[in-house]
Amino acid sequence: MSSENEIPLYTLKYDHPNGIEIVERFFNTYADIDLFPKVHYVDPDKNFFLYDYIEGNTHINRGLKSEWMKRLVQGLFNHYEKVDLHIPWGRLGGEPRQQWLEFNKKSLEYAFENIGNLLPYEDYVSMKGIVERLAVHESDEEKYYLHGDTGVHNFVFQHNNLVGVIDPSPMIGPVLYDFTYAFCSSPDDLSMETLLSSFSLLENVHIPTS
Repeated sequence: MSSENEIPLYTLKYDHPNGIEIVERFFNTYADIDLFPKVHYVDPDKNFFLYDYIEGNTHINRGLKSEWMKRLVQGLFNHYEKVDLHIPWGRLGGEPRQQWLEFNKKSLEYAFENIGNLLPYEDYVSMKGIVERLAVHESDEEKYYLHGDTGVHNFVFQHNNLVGVIDPSPMIGPVLYDFTYAFCSSPDDLSMETLLSSFSLLENVHIPTS
């Protein structure tokens, strides 16, 4: 992080060249999204890049979930771009998935391995059933270019307002992936009212809510 008179100005991000290139392409695509930091310099060898420091905190002092979800939907999710149907599902730079079901199954298996015995096995079985039921609607899903890691750990809050979104893990998926990830990433206000009011603001997703 670079600073002037002890005031942070920039963030220096190191990664593998492939990772830098993927994130650079993502930020270039969404250069007009004001929630994202502006990229000022990318190392020609793709070892690092320099972008604006966004002052604030992650996780804490979030304010109302309904308010920051509204900001996310209107300022980010509604601006996601569709991609060609022939582009595989999944994380860019990762193993491509020909079906969204395949991506979800692998993600669930990964979560199960990492959570271990912190949750009962019945929870895994229940989630596996939900994933398989959702696959019935896969043909209706549209592919979008997503941030891919939209949790409160990557949201910057200042004075109880959402002011920035950082550290994308770009992927191809349905908009509902990032929306649901954001909503469920904090334990506060997991109410149906807040969920539906936030969902109603989405302009690129249309499913029955009753």
